[in-house]
Amino acid sequence: MKIKKYWIIFGTIFLLNKFLFSYKIIPTPFKVGEYMEFDVRLFNMTVAIQKVWVKAIVEIEGKKCYHIHSDIETVPFVSKIYHLHDIIDSYIEVDTLYPIKIETKIKEGSWTNLVRININREKKELHYVDKRSDKILKYDGEVLGLDSLIFFARRIEPQKNEKIKFVLSNGDRIITVDSVVLSVNDTQYIPKLNKKFEAILYQQIGDREVALWISKDKYRLPIRMISVRLKLAGYGITNIEAWITKHIP
Repeated sequence: MKIKKYWIIFGTIFLLNKFLFSYKIIPTPFKVGEYMEFDVRLFNMTVAIQKVWVKAIVEIEGKKCYHIHSDIETVPFVSKIYHLHDIIDSYIEVDTLYPIKIETKIKEGSWTNLVRININREKKELHYVDKRSDKILKYDGEVLGLDSLIFFARRIEPQKNEKIKFVLSNGDRIITVDSVVLSVNDTQYIPKLNKKFEAILYQQIGDREVALWISKDKYRLPIRMISVRLKLAGYGITNIEAWITKHIP
C-alpha cells in the first residue's frame, strides 16, 4: 500500500514567485495552542491520522518563529500491513510565515530517515541533509515549506482564477507546479464535524487530483486536501484525501 506517495508532499518545499505581502493579508487566524486533526482516507477508509499543533513561539537566529508540530501515523489495522509514522517540526517566522528550519523523522515500513532543512533567506540557499544526501539548493524569490504554505494560504485573500506558480523541491529535486484559485466560494460538507463550510479552492493546473480547500470562517482552516491519485496500470483508481475531523482554536 503506497501511502507514503501521498505523505511525501508533506516533506516538500514550495518556492513562490510572488511575495507574501503582495497579497491582501487578513489578521492571523491561528495562535499558539491551536490543534487540528485529519483523517487520511483511501477508498473512503481512514488509513492514517494526521495531527498538527501550533506548539510555541521560539527564537531561531534572532527571529521569532512559530513551532508547528505535525505527526502522522497509520491506524492499527493498516499498520499491520504497512506501518508509517512521520513527524515534522517546522519553524516559520511569525511575521512572514517563511520557514527557517524543517526537521522530518521518517518511519515508513522498514525505512527510517532524518531529514534536516535549513534555509538562509539572505543567501537564497536551502541546505538539505538526510542519511544519503547533503546538498545546497539555490532558489529565487521566497521559499515556503508545506506547513508554512498551508498557514500562508490561511492568511491571504486571493482572487478567483488567480494563478500562482510554485517551484517544488522534493529533497534534491526541484520541479515547477502551477496552481489556480479555482473558486473563492466553494461549498464543502465535512462529515466528522457535521458542518458545511464555504471555502477557497486551490488546484494544480492540469491535475484535478491535487487540491486544497481553506475555509472562509474566522479560523481559515485547511478543511480538505487531495493529493496523488493512486494508479494501477496507468489508470486512476482513487484519490488519497485528508479531511479535517477536529479543531481546537
